[in-house]
Amino acid sequence: MNTQRLAKIGSFFLVLTVLAFLFAQIPTSGAQPLTHTVVRGDTLWDLCEKYYGDPDLWPKLWEMNPFITNPHLLKPGDVITLFEVGPVERAEPRLGPAPGLAKPGGALIKGIDVSSLTNVSAIGYLSPVEVVPLGYIRSSDSSKLILGKGDTAFVEVRDYDNVNVGDQLVVGEASPLLWHPLTNSRLGYTVETHGRLIVKERLKKPFIRAEIVNSFRDVLVGDMVLPYEPISACVQPVSTADKLYGNIVATKSMSQIIGKYSVVYLDSGFQDGIQRGHVFEVIKLHKAPTIDYKRATLREIVDKIVEDLPKEQYLVDLWQRLTEGDVIYETAVGRLIVVETRPHTSTAVVLSSLEELSQGDLIRGTSWQEAPDYLTGMPLCSIE
Repeated sequence: MNTQRLAKIGSFFLVLTVLAFLFAQIPTSGAQPLTHTVVRGDTLWDLCEKYYGDPDLWPKLWEMNPFITNPHLLKPGDVITLFEVGPVERAEPRLGPAPGLAKPGGALIKGIDVSSLTNVSAIGYLSPVEVVPLGYIRSSDSSKLILGKGDTAFVEVRDYDNVNVGDQLVVGEASPLLWHPLTNSRLGYTVETHGRLIVKERLKKPFIRAEIVNSFRDVLVGDMVLPYEPISACVQPVSTADKLYGNIVATKSMSQIIGKYSVVYLDSGFQDGIQRGHVFEVIKLHKAPTIDYKRATLREIVDKIVEDLPKEQYLVDLWQRLTEGDVIYETAVGRLIVVETRPHTSTAVVLSSLEELSQGDLIRGTSWQEAPDYLTGMPLCSIE
């Protein structure tokens, strides 16, 4: 191993060490923790807006209360442990928003409007576990099996007592079980959003009558109904550490073509250091021609990785194996921005691509001191 490679690997591990220190949980001061007792209609989104003025902090609140199975369908009477703003801000893996994002008139702006890139309400998500719906559409008020905006749907719901008139719900569909494109390990299920409905009437248990208020594709009798999870289209870009974070592992609607403005799903989430607004480069690894015919192929190298290693160790091991022997080189082929995160998965929109992207492509963090041109040229918005 030559001196240049040693320096490269040494720098990689130094970054990991520094980040491990930065992301370490700050010890509590021993003060009595603040709490909130859930009342009907509460969501983590609303609680973060109420207590911190920032609804996008809901993943952190969810992380602190692991007994919650759905952050947007809380059980009245449950006691939520709240965090103090100071320690959370210091512990956030945020390395800084993109400075200098300004309107043409010079007014400072904080976010970019991704609604011009994709329909944020229909981006869906990747779930590592099988999705348990709130209920199913069982029929309409006519003989129609395909429904659209304005149609009536009769829904059978499991948690009937916690569904009320005026509640918004989402109609969706889950994919079959998917497998990781590199390790061939169990990945999970993509959930596609077909539309949104509003509860109009509580009928005899367990049925409700609802109206479809938005449809992004055909809504079918038999589709699953899920809790509504609002996502803001105004996203604040965030600089990240220059390291590998994971892979593109799936796509919206299971599309085989990934390019500019495609919606993709990542195999890392907020518990892995990814947050909403993170901007990543998409990296392809290539094997250079070599006369060493005994060297393993890229797939053979990846297959040797132990599947149950922690995410950070997995990426370190992958990096080491792929950089041995001077036969692997990398190219940046695109950029993406994260618009939604969950504990171990994220949803992102591709901002640009130099060539067709692929499932299995790596994502690498980008750091900056001043906002990159590709961000300042995008539609801007104010984050309230």
